[in-house]
Amino acid sequence: MTFIHVETLRGLRLPEASPHRREHVLPPQRRNADYLARYDDRTLFYDAVALDPRRVLVTAPVPYNLKPLLEGGFRWDGKPARRPRIWQNARTEQLLLRRAGERLDFELDGTAMPVHVRASVAHRFAGLNALVVVNKDNDLDWFRSWLGYYIRSHGLQALVVYDNESARYAPEDLAAAAAETGLEAVAVYTAPFPYGPPVKDGPAGRNGRLLQTSLLNLARRDVLSRARAVLNVDVDEVVHVRDGASVFDMAAAKRFGFVKIHGSWVYPAEGAELPAPHKAHVRRGEPDHRCNQKWCTRPDSLLSRLGWTPHRVGERFVRLEKASKAAWLYHCKGTSTGWKKKRFDLPEDIVVSPELQSFFSDWP
Repeated sequence: MTFIHVETLRGLRLPEASPHRREHVLPPQRRNADYLARYDDRTLFYDAVALDPRRVLVTAPVPYNLKPLLEGGFRWDGKPARRPRIWQNARTEQLLLRRAGERLDFELDGTAMPVHVRASVAHRFAGLNALVVVNKDNDLDWFRSWLGYYIRSHGLQALVVYDNESARYAPEDLAAAAAETGLEAVAVYTAPFPYGPPVKDGPAGRNGRLLQTSLLNLARRDVLSRARAVLNVDVDEVVHVRDGASVFDMAAAKRFGFVKIHGSWVYPAEGAELPAPHKAHVRRGEPDHRCNQKWCTRPDSLLSRLGWTPHRVGERFVRLEKASKAAWLYHCKGTSTGWKKKRFDLPEDIVVSPELQSFFSDWP
């Protein structure tokens, strides 16, 4: 029977009336209405989880100017927490607190705000081949067929979903759909926080999208910390290994415990209704239109300890591992809820691919 866990991350957002705000990543002249509506200047932290009886992990968006407030605000039974151990990259910060009491609060301007410390279910995912994904409103039929492929072709055993407040279904429905595929363990965490605007060129390389990287590193240190290997792909991304090998086995066997997967965009058949399921994607660019790389890794590897992002493991040390010659990523252009601008605009230089026709021929 599938282990199913559904829970909402209960972090802390600054009150509307609070004078504290995360500083912007763009100068005033570049802050348009879309940016202002989507930028998260109020979330102080996303989650607090007890890794064991002695340690609590707090995961937050990179705090920028709020760093002193974040790191100095925790209280155990009313007494200031000892200085936490800090891990940080360009988009997220994690604080490891030593337990020194029963009740954890965060003191904000003299007011103690209770912190919900949830229990970890990492033991349920120990030793399993797992996939982690951030989701919002993707079709449940897409989900089932996508998971079924990874189960059949790669030996997928477990799934962790961070659901960014889908409106089409409840998190319990998402978990049930995943469990129908026969996975051994499924965890769905609702992440009710802003995803962020697509800013990649802010001062000092600052980025507007802080949530996804934060959630990946939460998975790395919590629920998937003991998994055998972890694949990070979105619902519109399909990893094909041409010799039929499992990408999880490949990662487990690697010296650095990491498989770098290059790929290309693939496109629906002419006349297909958009959005379209994976199996409709039988055209590709001529030549290939390359997409961002993805990865599969062991959580206990050295590179993993340096952090996960949507496209990298280990920050700049990702270059230690060359891209796999056997694995390739098909990024399905039409299998999308269309939240990115011009997502369904198809290029003219695309051709029918017999390889893709064959690959998707047995998809439901």
